[in-house]
Amino acid sequence: MSTLLRLNDSVEALFSYSQIIVTGPQRSGTTFTARAIAATMAMSYVDENEVKVREKDLLMNLLRFRSAIVVQAPGCTHLLHDIDEPDTAIVWVRRPIKDILESQSRVKWSGEEQELRQYRSFQNQHCPPHIHGSAAIKTWHWDSWQKSACKVDTFEMNYGCKFLTEHDLWVNKSKRSNFGIRQWAG
Repeated sequence: MSTLLRLNDSVEALFSYSQIIVTGPQRSGTTFTARAIAATMAMSYVDENEVKVREKDLLMNLLRFRSAIVVQAPGCTHLLHDIDEPDTAIVWVRRPIKDILESQSRVKWSGEEQELRQYRSFQNQHCPPHIHGSAAIKTWHWDSWQKSACKVDTFEMNYGCKFLTEHDLWVNKSKRSNFGIRQWAG
């Protein structure tokens, strides 16, 4: 059974973990959040491309054989309840769905169908009909059962919280309107 803690001002609670997975819907801020946590904790940042975005075996091997890592993995949200590696924590990035959709539109994000495929059976069996789109479905899935089914400790961090907005890597929204899919300073 996992412990759910909210992180907003500090990541001090994460210092006891050797592997941290930062996840949530695409465009929720997982890249920046993972980079900020890695920099603060002097850990290695691992981009989602190292696990080919959503490959379970690659993710599990990464967790099994590497430590002192922060893995940015929004494409692996459907796998979170299967992770059982010791000393691993999951950080879910919370951002309003409206803001996520605006960001997806702005960068012309094209992964919607791939993401929906990961949740098709869950959506058809469990998801209320008014919940649609990968960001909303993933968040509903996480809130309705997945976080309580996780075998490792789980944390949530609001995108725009004090820890993030006061981090040296943070770029104010007005200065990131021309950013593409990968956006960070430094």
